Amino acid sequence: MENFDINKFKKILKTKLFGKNIIYIKKIDSTNSYASILEKKIASSGKIGLSSKLNGTVILSETQSHG
Repeated sequence: MENFDINKFKKILKTKLFGKNIIYIKKIDSTNSYASILEKKIASSGKIGLSSKLNGTVILSETQSHG
């Protein structure tokens, strides 16, 4: 199986917001859980504007063990 190529994916993606940022993790328990943890870390960091920079972020994984 060919490895996922983020740059190739970005070239064919025609959206303006969706996929602006891509987080690729080969194996994870759940991409939704990862997104929730990321959101909580951002909220607790107090960095104003960081959350809006992550709008449109896509979290991809080849394998999820839960979710």
